[in-house]
Amino acid sequence: MPLGERIVADPYVKRALDASSDPTCTTDVDAGGHPDVVALVRTATATLRRCGLVVIRNALDRSFMESFRVPFTEYARGLTNGTISVDGKTTHNEAFFIHKLSKKRWELLLPRSFASHELLGDEVLTSILSHFAILGPEYVLHSLGAAMSEAGSNDLHWHRDSAHPYATSGVAGADLPPHAATLLSPLLDVEPLHGRTEFCVGSHHLAGLTAPFAAVKDQKLESFLDSGACPPGLRKESPLLRVGDAIIFDYNTLHMAAGNDSPQLRSLLYLTFSRPWFKDTNNFDTAQADLRRRSGEPSEVGSAPVASAVGTPLDALPEHSRDELSRLTYRARFAQPYTVVPDHKHTAPAAAVLEDIADLFRPLSLAMKEQGFVLEDEDDEEGEEEGEEEEEVLVGEQECAAGSKDGQCAASPTSRDRCPLRTLFNTPMVTP
Repeated sequence: MPLGERIVADPYVKRALDASSDPTCTTDVDAGGHPDVVALVRTATATLRRCGLVVIRNALDRSFMESFRVPFTEYARGLTNGTISVDGKTTHNEAFFIHKLSKKRWELLLPRSFASHELLGDEVLTSILSHFAILGPEYVLHSLGAAMSEAGSNDLHWHRDSAHPYATSGVAGADLPPHAATLLSPLLDVEPLHGRTEFCVGSHHLAGLTAPFAAVKDQKLESFLDSGACPPGLRKESPLLRVGDAIIFDYNTLHMAAGNDSPQLRSLLYLTFSRPWFKDTNNFDTAQADLRRRSGEPSEVGSAPVASAVGTPLDALPEHSRDELSRLTYRARFAQPYTVVPDHKHTAPAAAVLEDIADLFRPLSLAMKEQGFVLEDEDDEEGEEEGEEEEEVLVGEQECAAGSKDGQCAASPTSRDRCPLRTLFNTPMVTP
């Protein structure tokens, strides 16, 4: 209800507090086996609307998600060995597809070939997303990518993925169904040391309550306005996810990622879905880019030789499944890296270890600097230290190549440290 031209925030705060104290907001739903899909979808949609998130166990096929890691690793490898350029654009015509969130944290858009029926066509997930109380039957895929946190990364601050679209129009919180929602699914079994994603339960009810467009009658509630962090009184939840599990959360729900204290890379696949009219310009918008070209244009522009399609080939899908996949993805944001012609034959790995992808990304900052990018989120001193450290990794790999038989790493205690890229592609897949 408006107070003059301002929203009276008290009822919204009450809804947030009620949701945060609701025990059903900590109840997972399980899509494994042969569930009653109608009952599961009813529970999941009600939880998502009230709590701002819902945890779905066994949402995606575990064996598919494990196989997904091989082309994902190949894609990461191509970005660091130069067969895929770190320069490029997105299908939304934005200037880059790699977003450095902070030191040792990356957001990486994936090419269209990763958008498979297995990811986008699950009956339970599509029934939840297309529900009239969530995104509606005309929902589409907005973005497909991965959020990666290297060993030693720090906490990422509390945030919403975009501002409330009607914050200045007398509409706030969950007055309307979501305009977008994100699905997170891990590429490894997440343990506490990996740094879980933490959610502020019920915080979507507070979205858009910012001064001077909102005010409270009860001054004790003033801390709930302009909430850039999880306000006192709201519960924080950080579910542990295994490969195949998923979290769907409202785009207006506050969340953060804890630092990674493990020796492994924490990598989460994310799929953002939205109503057809919505476009998020927060992370990859050129005007807000944290990467800038100094000068010049790439010598070649075109589709890079990225990973082959994952999952069921399009021509093997029934016609209605092909049509639905096309409808979901036709306006989605995907990576479009520029082509790089390698000076050596590039062969895809037969197998890979997901946890070693972190070794691939260590030289990525250096590779970007060599191609003329500026990393504006680091000061000069930190940039120099990171560059020196990454250069040592590359030199170590060259030393290994020069001193090993047939270009393979010698079996020694230090070979993994000296040859991070080569050990990755000579080690069998480890499945959790």
